[in-house]
Amino acid sequence: MPYVIKTIGILMAVLGVVMATMPDLMTKTIDYFKVGKRVYAVGIIRIVIGALLLVSCPQATIVWLPAVIGALVVISGIVVFALGIERDHAMMEWWEQKPENTRRIGAIIAAVIGVLLIYGA
Repeated sequence: MPYVIKTIGILMAVLGVVMATMPDLMTKTIDYFKVGKRVYAVGIIRIVIGALLLVSCPQATIVWLPAVIGALVVISGIVVFALGIERDHAMMEWWEQKPENTRRIGAIIAAVIGVLLIYGA
């Protein structure tokens, strides 16, 4: 199932590059998920993606890479539910208030992690 890891890596890399080149899109995306309980969708997506990485990691070339990233992604998904809506929204507002270059660096880090997943698959 290395194709699952590669697919997730490609999606992460593409989204990271898009968000780095279009930081306004990142702001619009954050604004979308700040409405109501939509932030919980982010938590569910993170848990599913992390679980897919964990299930697929035994077939990877570099086994520990998708395992570590998958575990971190699952934990971040659980944290979304543990914090509650108010704190999640506060964290999103905090991220939105960061300078544009800081948000671009965050997106580039996501793209690099995606490339690492592709390499490790």
